[in-house]
Amino acid sequence: MKNIIEIASCILDIIIVFIYFNGVLERKENNGKKLLVFWCGAVVLNIIRSNFFLPFLANICVTIVLWSLIALLCFDGTYLRKLFFVIINIIAIMISEILTALFLSLFFKLEYDDGFTMRYLGMALSTLLLFIFNTYAVYIAKKRYRNLPIKYNILIILCPLFSLYLLLLLDSYIAQARNPLYLMSFIAVIGLVYINIMVFDFFDYYEKGLRAQTLDVILKANEENYKIIEENERELRIIRHDIMKYMTEISEMINNGNGEAAGKYAEGISDIVMKDTSVSRSGNLILDTILNIESKKATALGIKYDVKLNITEAINVSSVDLSSILYNAIDNAIEACEKVKEKYILISITADDKTLKISIENTSQPVTIENNKIKTTKADHLRHGYGIASIKKALKNNDGFITLNYENGIFACRMMMKNNIQ
Repeated sequence: MKNIIEIASCILDIIIVFIYFNGVLERKENNGKKLLVFWCGAVVLNIIRSNFFLPFLANICVTIVLWSLIALLCFDGTYLRKLFFVIINIIAIMISEILTALFLSLFFKLEYDDGFTMRYLGMALSTLLLFIFNTYAVYIAKKRYRNLPIKYNILIILCPLFSLYLLLLLDSYIAQARNPLYLMSFIAVIGLVYINIMVFDFFDYYEKGLRAQTLDVILKANEENYKIIEENERELRIIRHDIMKYMTEISEMINNGNGEAAGKYAEGISDIVMKDTSVSRSGNLILDTILNIESKKATALGIKYDVKLNITEAINVSSVDLSSILYNAIDNAIEACEKVKEKYILISITADDKTLKISIENTSQPVTIENNKIKTTKADHLRHGYGIASIKKALKNNDGFITLNYENGIFACRMMMKNNIQ
C-alpha cells in the first residue's frame, strides 16, 4: 500500500509540474511520443528519488535538477526564464511542505521531523497547497510587466529568491531547535506567502495605473481626432457644394465658346480641390488619431506631410506601445523639419498577419549615426533622449527593432515588430 501511495504521489508531482510549466512557458513542438518518453522518464526519476528519503536540503537540490531537465527538454524559452520559474516552483513546494508540517505539528502535536507520519498524513494537504500556489504563479506569469522601471523588475526576481533563503533558514532552525516555536514559525511562513503575493499584486496595480494614465492621454487625443474628422467633413461638404457651382460656371464658359477662360478658371480653383483633410482613415482608431493629429501639427508649421498605408490585417500591437512609438517618432521628425528650409515628412505603414512595419522619412540637418544611435548635443539629448528610449522600450515589448539612417538630407527611421504578439 505504501509503495502504491509513493508511486501515485510521484506521478501526481510530475503531472502538476508539467501543468505548471505549460502555463508559464511555451511547450516545444515535440511529437506526442517524444513528449510521452520525457514524461515517463521524469516519473521514473522521481520515483527513484523518493525511495532514498533524502534530507530536506538534498531533496530540494535534486528537485531543482529534475525540474530544470523537464523545462530544458520539453519547453521553450531562455535559460534565465526557465531557471526563474523552476525556482518559483521550488519555493512553492517548500512553502506548501513547511506549512503542512507546521500545521500538523501545531494542531495535531506531531513531531516536525517525524518523516513517516508527516509524509503520508500531509501528502494530500501539501499537494493541494502546491497546486494553489502554482495556479497563482501561472496567473502572474501571464501578466507581462513591460512598463515597469528596471528596479521593480529586479525586485520581482529578488523577492522570491530571498524568500527561498529565509525558508531554508527557518527549516534549519525548526529541525535543530530543542523546543521549536511552531506557532511563530507558522506565522512567519504565512507572512512570507502574503508578502510575495502582495508584491506581485502591487506591481499589477502599479502597471494598471500607468496604462490608465496613457489611455487617458489617448482618449483625449481621440476626442481631438473626432473634432478633426467633423471639421474635415464640414469642409468637404462645402467643397462639394462649391465644386458643383464652379462646374456649372465652367460649363457655361465652354458652351459660350470661351474655352481659354474656362481653363484659367479651372486652374484657379485647383487649390481648393486639393485642400487638406484627414490623412488617415485606416479603420484603426488609435492609428488614425495619431496620424491625423500629427498632420495638423505639421501643417501648422508648413511641413508637407504624406502618409501611405498598406494594412491587410488588424493591428494587434497594444495601443500604449503604438502611441509611444508613433508620437515620439513623428514628433522627432517634425522638430527636425523645423530646422530646414525644405520641410517634408513621409510615413509608410504596412501591416500583415505577422509583422507591423513603420517607416518615417523626413528632411533634416546633417546628423551622425553611430551604432544605430544619433550623436546629439547635450540640449538635443535632453529633449530627445527619453523619446528614443520610449520607442525602443515599446519595440522591445513587441519583439521589434529600429534602424536609423541619414543620407543626402533625408533622415530615415525604420521599425519592425511582431503584429501577433500576445
